[in-house]
Formats: sequence, structure tokens, C-alpha cells
Amino acid sequence: MGRHGLAACLLSLCLMAGPPAMAADAETDPARLAEILRSSDFAPDDATLAWLVSSDHEGPFHMVNLLKFNETAAYPEGSEFGGTGREAQARYSAAMRGVTADNGVRSMIANPVIGPVITHGALSDEVTDWDVITVVFYPSRQAVISMVQDPRYKAAIVHKNAALARTVAFVTLPGGAIVTPPAPAP
Repeated sequence: MGRHGLAACLLSLCLMAGPPAMAADAETDPARLAEILRSSDFAPDDATLAWLVSSDHEGPFHMVNLLKFNETAAYPEGSEFGGTGREAQARYSAAMRGVTADNGVRSMIANPVIGPVITHGALSDEVTDWDVITVVFYPSRQAVISMVQDPRYKAAIVHKNAALARTVAFVTLPGGAIVTPPAPAP
């Protein structure tokens, strides 16, 4: 369930303007940052981890998240919680509102998936079968680090892990996109 941690800090339905000020004692050592991320139920691949902890990119970025919910929430045995994966996700989102707001993180899109329109190559059902796609704004790499260290995140992650059968999140940078320009006005 470790990969669920990345999405855990991503799907919050709160909206907030402006990034927070960075704490004066913010962690800056790349090795320590990597340790913090890996110990937080956060499991990026090596290249993404390196970008998060040592990139010279200091501005905002987005994460695109694909979520597939469990039919029945997969809480640890003896948990007081139950219900569906979607209900567990709702508990997670409610618990994360303050964490995301305090770090200037906001959900831009959280839409249900109907299905793929364009595919290229052989794709398995697991690759194309998702329940929700989100796009989440982060004001900085430090916002991710701060979120995963927050005790409220650590308390909320049980709901995210119970909610998701699988998830993947992609870090994306603003600009540089290949986009079809709009048609000229008649």
C-alpha cells in the first residue's frame, strides 16, 4: 500500500489562494528529504524522488492522479471504520482539508472517469480502468515535504490506504506543453 501515500497527499477538495510562507527551519538536505518522503508511506520512483528533493525548480507544479477505489474499504483488522472505498476516500479528504490549505495545495480537477478515448498499443484493463482523475496544484516541492511530515497527514493516511485498490500520480511542470492551438475566429 506504500504507493497509495503519494495520492494520499493529493486528493483534497479544498480551494485556497496563494502559497504559504516557507518555514524558517524547513528541511533542505536532499538525503534527509528523501528519508522523510520514504518514511511517510510515499513511494516515488528514484527519478521523481531525486526531482522532489534536489531539483532547482522552485516554483509551482501539478500532480495528475489516477485513482481506483476498493469496493469495500480495506481498513486494518479491528478498525472502527468500514464502508466502501469511496466512503474511506471521503474521510481522507475531510481529514486533509486543513493540511492542504496550510500548505497552499489545492485540487484543480477531481472528475469521474468514463473511459479511454484514445489508446496506442496494447493496454491492460488495469492501465485503463480508473474511477477518478485529479489534478492538484502544489506551490512548491517544499509543500509536499511539509504535508507528509504533518501529524494530520500521518493520521489521515489510513483512510487513503483503505480507499484505494491502486493509484498512480505523475508530477508535471507548467509550460512546455504541446497543445493544439484554437481555431481562428470566423
